[in-house]
Amino acid sequence: MAEIIRTPRTDALVLDVLGRHGELDRTALAQLTGLARSTVTDVLVRLGRQEVIVQRPGTGGRVGRPSGVVALACPPGVIGVLALTNGVLQAAAVGFDGTIHATRSVETVLYELTDGLVRPGTDLLEAAMSKGDIPRGQLRCAVLCVPLPLSTRGGVPHRDRTPPPQLTTRMHQLPQWLLTDPARALGEQLGVPAWAENDANLAALGEAAFGAGRGTDDLIYLKVVVGVGAGLILGGRLHRGAGGLAGELAHLHVKEDGPVCVCGGRGCLMTQFNSPRLVDLVQSAHPQTLTLEDVLALADSRDPGVLRVLADLGRLLGRSLADACVYLNPSQIIVDGLLGGAADPVIDGIREMVQRYLQPLAATGLTVVRGHLGANAEILGAVALARLNYRDPALAAP
Repeated sequence: MAEIIRTPRTDALVLDVLGRHGELDRTALAQLTGLARSTVTDVLVRLGRQEVIVQRPGTGGRVGRPSGVVALACPPGVIGVLALTNGVLQAAAVGFDGTIHATRSVETVLYELTDGLVRPGTDLLEAAMSKGDIPRGQLRCAVLCVPLPLSTRGGVPHRDRTPPPQLTTRMHQLPQWLLTDPARALGEQLGVPAWAENDANLAALGEAAFGAGRGTDDLIYLKVVVGVGAGLILGGRLHRGAGGLAGELAHLHVKEDGPVCVCGGRGCLMTQFNSPRLVDLVQSAHPQTLTLEDVLALADSRDPGVLRVLADLGRLLGRSLADACVYLNPSQIIVDGLLGGAADPVIDGIREMVQRYLQPLAATGLTVVRGHLGANAEILGAVALARLNYRDPALAAP
C-alpha cells in the first residue's frame, strides 16, 4: 500500500463508510456519505491510485456510468478472534475480507474462566491457525468477544460494594480479569493490537457489514438464543451508551412485582424469559427431557405449542421495542439468525406489537427480519470492528 501523507476529509468520509458497511456500489456510497455521486467518483479515483480501495466489476449498470462495487483494500494477514458466547469459546483466524480460514471451539461459560481467557483462548487460536496452516506471523490484530457489557474504560460495569460471602450472587462473582480492559492482556500475549467488545454489539456490527443489515445506518439487533441482549447501530456507528450499557435488553423492566434480578433490579426481562425457562415452558407437553436444541427443532417442525411460546416472547420484546423505536427511529430490527426457523414466530410477535404501539408512519418504514449470519455473526462483527480500528494512521482526516 502506498504511503499517504494527508487525506482530504471527503476521502476520510468514504473510507469510514466503507469500513463500517463493507462492499458497496457507488449509489449506496453516495447515499451513505451524503456526497454527490460526481464527488464520490473523484474520491474513488484518488483512493484507487493510492491503492487503499479495490473496485470490482458489477453485474450491470446504466449506459455511460461505471458499474461495480467498491471495498477497502484488505491488509495482508488475518484477524485472530476469540468469541465467548452462547456457552462456547470459539477461536477463528479470519481475513479482513470476512473469509473464515480456520476455527476451533470448546464448550465453556464465563464464570468457569476464573483465571482469565487469555491462556485458553490463545492456545485455541494457535490450534486453529495450525489447523489452517496459517503462520503465526500472519496475525495482524485480535478481537475478544465477551457476553457482558464493557464500559468506556474497558472493564465490565460493576458495583463496588460486595455483600457477605454467604450472600454472594453470580453478579458479585465477576472474574477479576473482567474488571479492567481484557483486551490489554490479550494484545500483550499475542504481540498485536487487540480490542474487546460485547457479543450482541459484535453481532450487530456483523449483520450491518456482512448480513441482513448491509447498507442500513440505523438498526437494532436482538440476541435471544442464550441470554437476551441487543446491539444498536445508529447513524452507521455502534452505539454503546455513556457507560457501555446501551442495548442491555435483559434488564428491561417488564413485570412490576417480578423477582429480583442479579443486577439489583426487579422484574427484568431475563427473570421472565431465559433459555431454561423456554425449555421448562415446553417440557410439560413432552415425556422426554428436552434441551434448547430440541425446542428449536420443534419450532422448525411447526409445533403449535412452541410457536405460541415463541410468539409470546416476540410480543414481550415487541412491546418494549415499540417504545424504543419512538426514540431511535430505526429502519430495521434484526432477530438472532441462530434461532433458525424459530425466529419466525418471534418476528411475528414483534411485528404485531410494533404495529399496535408505534406511530404508524414510523412503523411503515420499519422492517423486522431474521439475521443472515447465524453462529458467525460475532466473528464477522469482530472483522468489522478490526477494519475500523486497524487503519493506517496516514488515512486519518487532517
